[in-house]
Amino acid sequence: MKRLFTFEAEPFEFGSVLEEIAKSSPDYVRWMQRSLNQILGLRLAADGILGSQTRSAIRSFQQRRGLRADGVVGVQTERALIAAGASPPPDSRATPPPGSVPSAVPTLIKPKETTPPAYTLYVDIPLNAPLGKARSMTGIFIPKDYCPLPQVDLIVYLHGYKLRSHKPHYSIDAYWCLPRFLLREEVNNSKKNVILVAPTLGPKNEPGNLVHPGGFDKFLDQVMTALKQYGPHVRAQRVPSVGNLILACHSGSGWVMRKIAMGSARYAAKIQECWAYDPYNMGDANGWADWARSHPQAKLYIYFLPYSPGQQLCKNLIGKSMPNLSPVKCMPNVLAVKSTVGHDDVPARHLKERIQGVQLLIDKWNCPSDQIRERR
Repeated sequence: MKRLFTFEAEPFEFGSVLEEIAKSSPDYVRWMQRSLNQILGLRLAADGILGSQTRSAIRSFQQRRGLRADGVVGVQTERALIAAGASPPPDSRATPPPGSVPSAVPTLIKPKETTPPAYTLYVDIPLNAPLGKARSMTGIFIPKDYCPLPQVDLIVYLHGYKLRSHKPHYSIDAYWCLPRFLLREEVNNSKKNVILVAPTLGPKNEPGNLVHPGGFDKFLDQVMTALKQYGPHVRAQRVPSVGNLILACHSGSGWVMRKIAMGSARYAAKIQECWAYDPYNMGDANGWADWARSHPQAKLYIYFLPYSPGQQLCKNLIGKSMPNLSPVKCMPNVLAVKSTVGHDDVPARHLKERIQGVQLLIDKWNCPSDQIRERR
């Protein structure tokens, strides 16, 4: 049974998008966490990640102080924390992280596509990648019955080499209409409240700015701006923020996923899972072993075909021959799943099951009533 929601207009505590983004910077979040621990006697990890426990603690503090309990630290909440004994916050608002503020609203380059439902937005977020005759285009798929919340859970999907049915001159709008790459339909089938984002890469997965310093951050900032300008958050009073982030790759884009996951982007800290669909060019096992150990809360799933590089990566992580079973635990938070379909069919075949396996993603029919919804 679907739940119906009402949205109330309520004053917005921030003065600008710039302030909101700055107040989500790791240094500022760590200050919030330490302040809440001091004032409320909590044991929040001062990790700089604005997760559910930190937001719950903010709401508890706001309730005690008679403030609007929205889980967002604005001017009034910041002043109340200082008045309660917290030290002054870092001056993160003066210099926001590079790429944290979109330079412009992305251009909507096609009408909304309503098949599959709900709809797909196509925007131009220039990546400066060699696209040839393909168009600079990022697809943003909002699934049927999507429930808009201030934090948006995202799957960022990186397509493989442009071979066989995926022609070099195709952009993402043609790619996920191909029978073997019906990814949007699987997002709908998962019934999870998550948005699928897929940029158009070069013929051999050239990612352009995505792997340059600040590039991935700027890309996601502009995706958020597009959701506010054209998407389900259009009537909200502020640009939504990134919630849980999932990074997925297919085939030769494994190296792009590696560069982003192991890079310095501030959004890399929000990656909860990496999904590698029959990947190539994932790099050596030592790099992924270090990533897995330094990100114990995150997971890497490798969907492999027999005798493939994905299988070899898991074998190298284990340090011995893989057992003849599936899934295989390569490390405590790295799992390998044997696929029985062809190389091009792996993403669509396993996307639904992988989305449904993420406990952090909300079921669309059961958006929690205590979540702060978009202000309308």
